[in-house]
Amino acid sequence: MKKEDETRERFKSRFQNGFLIEIDLSGFHLYLLHLILKKPFPENVYEEFGKLYFKKNSLTQEEVEQSKTTTFQNIYGGISKDLLQIPFFAKVHDLIKNLWVQYKTDSLKTFLFDRPIKSKNLPELSQNKVFNYMLQNLETEFNSTLIERFLDYLKDKETKLVRKNIDNSTLHFYWWTYLLQFLLVLSASTNIWRTSCTCGILNSFSFK
Repeated sequence: MKKEDETRERFKSRFQNGFLIEIDLSGFHLYLLHLILKKPFPENVYEEFGKLYFKKNSLTQEEVEQSKTTTFQNIYGGISKDLLQIPFFAKVHDLIKNLWVQYKTDSLKTFLFDRPIKSKNLPELSQNKVFNYMLQNLETEFNSTLIERFLDYLKDKETKLVRKNIDNSTLHFYWWTYLLQFLLVLSASTNIWRTSCTCGILNSFSFK
């Protein structure tokens, strides 16, 4: 949601001391890939990859942005030969090939819920499209689990989840105490909230 204009000002809390918080997950698909590969997720994944791309320990902001572009070009468009020397991308390359074999042999199953996916329902997919589909499917399964945790924790509280999309959520908080408790619960349940979560206030105190 834009910060530069008045878009956020249109959203008002129903509570006297309430506010809306948008929680954004940075590098969500990369986080999911690290989960699949059982690799620890770096605190700043684009900076860590950029150090490998540029072969240097300190990056400019422009280089970090370039690292982000390079990373997603290779994740979604196929791993270039130059990056196969990096262990993470070599493992992603192997994963893409393994998923392709499973697709061709009709033995493909979703990562999280282990549900079978029939090749006849996804005809004429390329190797990379199979990988992209599976990653998006994991994203859906992960988010459904996350929403379930949200709702379970909030069921007896004034705070409510009012929006959830691919990599961010908007929560309507009654008071700051609830926000702190909520973040502590999520931090304990999954490390993505400790490493790649940013929060922004859409609407702060709205006194009536």
